[in-house]
Amino acid sequence: LSLPKSVTYYTKYNLEITNKNDNVISYKEIKINNNINKVNKDRVFYLGTSLVELGLIDSNDYISYLKNVLEKYPEKSVYYIPHRKEKVLKLNKIEEQGYIIKKLEMPFEMWYRSLKIIPYEISSHYYSTVLGNLVDLFENLPRLHAFRSPLVSVAKDISIEQKISLHLKSLRIINFTNFWLIFLYNLSLVNSNKKWD
Repeated sequence: LSLPKSVTYYTKYNLEITNKNDNVISYKEIKINNNINKVNKDRVFYLGTSLVELGLIDSNDYISYLKNVLEKYPEKSVYYIPHRKEKVLKLNKIEEQGYIIKKLEMPFEMWYRSLKIIPYEISSHYYSTVLGNLVDLFENLPRLHAFRSPLVSVAKDISIEQKISLHLKSLRIINFTNFWLIFLYNLSLVNSNKKWD
């Protein structure tokens, strides 16, 4: 297997290219004035990820993370919309936590465009690009929420994490929950129950 000498990136993101042979073709999306008739205040969509399948987080840790997310919506029906790479066994475990699994046959952004009744909130993991895509594509949106787990990091270089954070915060309408404090508290409980020899 040989790699190409150059790559052309077709993207809406401002990429920093290190290979002088590579090219970037940038584009901007045109916002759609999607007609929304109603907001269902009892419904939340959580957009799944392939973090487990990519080996970025252990399956059990991801399920624990999703339990924390679900606790943020005590009186709501939370629909888990899987990433196309997510496995059935994992989805069964997610459903056991109380999520309603809603599989789509198309990208979420396309499906969202067809909705006349939108949920109270759409949420996802911090690394998902879908929330940013929604902001770029649609005039009418519900609340958007990005959850961050201390157990997942795609970046060995902290500057990449900072760029992701700055990008999401620049969108301004996305709310954030950082599970660092919950994680540290749970870790302290585990450690306090250990017997040290």
